[in-house]
Amino acid sequence: MHDRVVHKVLDEKMNMSRRLVFGSGSRAGHHLLPEVLELGRGTFAVADVGHLQPHCHPDAYELCFITSGEVEWATPTSRDVLRKRDVYITHPGEMHWGCDSTMHPCTLYWVILGSLDHGYTWPDLDQGAAMQANDLLRQMRPHRLRGTRRAFDALTELFEEHAATRTRPTSQQALGVANARAALHRLVIELVRTSDERNKTHTQSADLLASTQTAIQILLREPHDPQVIRRMCRSMGMNYNQLNEAFVEHLGATISQYCLRQRIRLARARLEQSDASVTEIAAEFGFSSGQHFATTFRRVTGLTPSSCRRTAISLHSPEPTSLNTQNFANR
Repeated sequence: MHDRVVHKVLDEKMNMSRRLVFGSGSRAGHHLLPEVLELGRGTFAVADVGHLQPHCHPDAYELCFITSGEVEWATPTSRDVLRKRDVYITHPGEMHWGCDSTMHPCTLYWVILGSLDHGYTWPDLDQGAAMQANDLLRQMRPHRLRGTRRAFDALTELFEEHAATRTRPTSQQALGVANARAALHRLVIELVRTSDERNKTHTQSADLLASTQTAIQILLREPHDPQVIRRMCRSMGMNYNQLNEAFVEHLGATISQYCLRQRIRLARARLEQSDASVTEIAAEFGFSSGQHFATTFRRVTGLTPSSCRRTAISLHSPEPTSLNTQNFANR
């Protein structure tokens, strides 16, 4: 019985997600550039629980571009909410994962780019420019950037050039390589320029960042108390709007959005670990009704409360099952 439930859940996930990958893996399509270890696009219509486990790329950067939806990702030092036109960059050897190991409903592209520090080369780019771009990528903080139109245009051209290779005659492959590499160079240069400009115009002080971190600790304890935010601002001597802007800057979410996600996270844990009804859990975490909770829960996680509970029961069954827990690089 448990096997049938698990397989049904996995089958539904496969039907609700679409992926196109170019790389060296056995399931990947032909890729044009050896410095790009993998290039892909994925659409997740529903939350994919367990899909985005902690993983890293020892010798490469991972550049992720969100084109629709909303996801919550983390590294050992940060947690970010990403939305349409956000870019997320992780460094060689840096662990990263989806919060709750979940890939939330979204459409995204990813580029896994070999690092010059680990023996890869970026052909056809002046060596000095390549080293400068690599150094700037290595120094990039924070992980989340707001992507420019030029960056997304270059990404689209890079991907479409790979997709067209499948139907293009071999005699034109050299032109495809040249165009794909030019698009890659434009993409990398636009990202490092965007990061550099952001650092120059960044106005948040270290004190404001510290205040944000203090506020997070308070909100983690009381995310469903609507008055805690105002009390927190008064005790910290801060204007609510200032703190809200700091949350958007450092976390990619407003205070209210952050609180909602924390409430949903705690409610999800109750769903998975207790027999309390949806109505009881809704009341416990400050939702006006079970229906309000269910609607909000699905909007944030991509799952209904009942399907979340069924999936948790299936995944934690003592009976052995064959689950796909491949890391994000092998989407």
